[in-house]
Amino acid sequence: MTYNSRTAASAAYYFSAISAALLGIIGCFFHFVVTDQTLIDIIPLRTPLAIFFTAVAFIIAGRGYNLLLLLFGVAFMLLASLSFYSNITSEYFGIGDFFGWIVVLVAIHLFLLGLSLALSLKRPLVRALWRFTGWLSLALTGAILVYSWIPNTANLYAPGSVIFIAVALMLLLTGIMMLIRSHWYRESLHFDYKLLTPSVVVSLVTILVWFSLSAAAVRDVNERGQILQEQIAGQINNQLLELRDALKRVSNLMYAENADAFRHDAQLLLRDFPAALGISVHNPDGEFSYFVKANGNVMGTDLYTLAVPPTPWLQRMLGQEAYTVTASSVYAERPILFFTVPIRSQNGAPQATMAVDLQKLLDYTPIEFLRSFEVHIEIAQNFILPANTPEFALYTRDSFHAEHPFSIRHAFEIIDAPLTFYVTLRDTDELWRSARVNKLVFLIGGIVSFLLVIIIDANNRLRQEEIKLKQLATYDGVTNLIRRDVFEQELALQYSVARDVTANFVLFIDLDGFKAINDTLGLKAGNQILLETGQRIKAELPKNSIVSRFSSDEFVVMVPNANKAVVTKLSSTLQQQLRKPYMLDGVEVIAPASIGIAQAMRFDDSADELIQRADIAMTEAKSSGGNNVTWFRKDMLLSYNERLSMRTRIQQGMNSQEFSVHYQPIVGTQSNVISGFEALARWPQEDGSFIPPGVFIPIAEQTGQIVELTEQILARVSDDIPKLAQIGQEEKTYVSVNISPLCFTRGIVMDLLKEVHAQAQESNVVLQIEVTESLFLDDKTSAKDTLEALRALGIQVAIDDFGIGYSSLSLLYKLPVDVIKIDRAFISDLTPGTDAFKVADAAISLALNLNKKVVVEGVETEAQLAFCREKQCHAMQGYYFYRPKALAELMNLQHR
Repeated sequence: MTYNSRTAASAAYYFSAISAALLGIIGCFFHFVVTDQTLIDIIPLRTPLAIFFTAVAFIIAGRGYNLLLLLFGVAFMLLASLSFYSNITSEYFGIGDFFGWIVVLVAIHLFLLGLSLALSLKRPLVRALWRFTGWLSLALTGAILVYSWIPNTANLYAPGSVIFIAVALMLLLTGIMMLIRSHWYRESLHFDYKLLTPSVVVSLVTILVWFSLSAAAVRDVNERGQILQEQIAGQINNQLLELRDALKRVSNLMYAENADAFRHDAQLLLRDFPAALGISVHNPDGEFSYFVKANGNVMGTDLYTLAVPPTPWLQRMLGQEAYTVTASSVYAERPILFFTVPIRSQNGAPQATMAVDLQKLLDYTPIEFLRSFEVHIEIAQNFILPANTPEFALYTRDSFHAEHPFSIRHAFEIIDAPLTFYVTLRDTDELWRSARVNKLVFLIGGIVSFLLVIIIDANNRLRQEEIKLKQLATYDGVTNLIRRDVFEQELALQYSVARDVTANFVLFIDLDGFKAINDTLGLKAGNQILLETGQRIKAELPKNSIVSRFSSDEFVVMVPNANKAVVTKLSSTLQQQLRKPYMLDGVEVIAPASIGIAQAMRFDDSADELIQRADIAMTEAKSSGGNNVTWFRKDMLLSYNERLSMRTRIQQGMNSQEFSVHYQPIVGTQSNVISGFEALARWPQEDGSFIPPGVFIPIAEQTGQIVELTEQILARVSDDIPKLAQIGQEEKTYVSVNISPLCFTRGIVMDLLKEVHAQAQESNVVLQIEVTESLFLDDKTSAKDTLEALRALGIQVAIDDFGIGYSSLSLLYKLPVDVIKIDRAFISDLTPGTDAFKVADAAISLALNLNKKVVVEGVETEAQLAFCREKQCHAMQGYYFYRPKALAELMNLQHR
């Protein structure tokens, strides 16, 4: 796949969704497994379930809008509406309650989230809603994080710290997902598990660690609450056992006959137990005898009345050990616990009963790390008292649980009877302190996870760029064939490992006429032809053969371990395949190929030479008309080397300004005087000889050096025009220069002729350019436009060597030309009745009838002169009159 910014966004989106799903799943696990019998829930079930289903909805949204997403959206809106109503109407909600507003805004956010999911992202307003809800999510995340530093710890009905942090994380992930999806809404987001796996693993570990730390904090609170619960239960049980045992020791003595002695020992007992109010004695019939008050304990009438046990209860318990808390003392907000034991006596069984101040009994000195807890005792059915409180408080079970939503209930054996103890939290400050520390785990884990997404995505991009670079370094971008340098390496390797070097062959393939196709139909069409050509070649290759796009429209094929018969058959097959038409947007295009073949030699210097020989053979095939197969011969290499040497010499000659200009006068047929000159390039050598133009001009044309050579020749002509004007013998002399078709192809003709045309106008000379028929065959439209522009400037246009090309007659009336120059080949044999005579006669007559000026080249005899005059040609040029000469020689010419 292609890695880009959308890939990173998709990874961040699905990472957020999966992290939210993991948060929900792990939250449910901790709810069921960890929070059983704890003082406070780690997380209520509704929170992880809501987070999980939100994550599922976003995973669906990442794949596209569907009906299931609509159902999720409607469900979220209903839940949000219920949550909003219950919170806004709650007795705990206030205008200045920061926490309350956060809860309300979270409900509003859930409603907007449901509305966003229910609507299609294709609508601009819906995308705006997604973005707004996403930013609201991030804003609420910030608000919750602020609240985590200044929480209302006294409000036990507020969601716990774990819930708040979990919701904050979910809001953060929701905001990220909504902003990403609203930006990349046109198509599904790609799920790349390789990119996501490391980050998801880190996220999983982070969530597990965070929940574990949070559970550890809750468990620690729970364990400390249980410690306090056990401590208070043990303390009360021990005090009551001591009171009972002391009362029993006193009661076991024979005191019935000696009340003073009993009072004395009872006073000693009461002195050791500050919570004891007094001891009352009742006779065997249950009638009150006397009351022993604790020293220093001031008792009013009401308290005295409460300290005496109720007679009905005592009468039921005569002769037994028992204890009770009277309802009357509870309602009087002075709860009293009564212990009663029988007194040993010879006269029946009197009963001794101790009255204990229950509130004093429940007093304890709390340890510092247990100060966050409160202990409550259910002293009777539906009567619950707080321990260690200065003021009396009484709860029923309903009122207790309404005020204390989180508590641990446990029954302890107190004096051999069960008594229920509750431990509750005073506030949640400790949980919030641990939560503020634990959320650093999320911060670190989140940063690491997103960094992993960024790093892995960046690494994937770099790897993909490396692959692209390697692809570009190995394969051609148009044809997907291996590049030239790779092909050369493969061929060199084949040379080094082959047992028989001569079994290696190279085919050099060049498409005929591809440039014209490329220029006419465009680069895209040209690339399509190149791609299909590569596919056609590759489909026909034998095993272990390789093909490469060598350059432009050239392909090279290496065929190892083969013979001439196999390669000959292969070349024939390739020619047949490449002759088949190409279909380009309904247009049928033909682009046959010229193929050169070279076989490796036993003593080759390098693989490059084999490619070079195949290239030379291909050039030979192309020069013989194209659409042909040519095998390399040794004489081709000699000719190639000569051309290569000539190319170098041409460049050196131009650099050294060795080329000169000779002028051949053109004579008027009727006036018999010089009417113009043709400028001809000459290359003099040090020994006085000249390299013929027929040798260096074609090579300069092939190599493109003709453009620079033309510039140098035109510069010389421009300098010579004033003197040529003096030599000319007609009223207005003209100077003719040859312009290569390549100059037209490159679009530089106007620039080349600018200076020389200006000089011609200044010297009253007509500038004439000579072009060959090949110019019109290669590019009729643009050439015609350029020629018309030149004629508009006053420059004449002549067709040189007329009659030896193709479609010559159509050029006479279709194209903007002024002069027709008849090639010497048509006047070489002027015997009446011969084919040459008939063609020359017809061409001249046609040109004259079309009002074209006719100049006959190669006039060397009296017969040719007579023929030209007879046919009323305008001018003649040839050795009969003048040979081409340097300007200095022409200055001294005398007309023959």
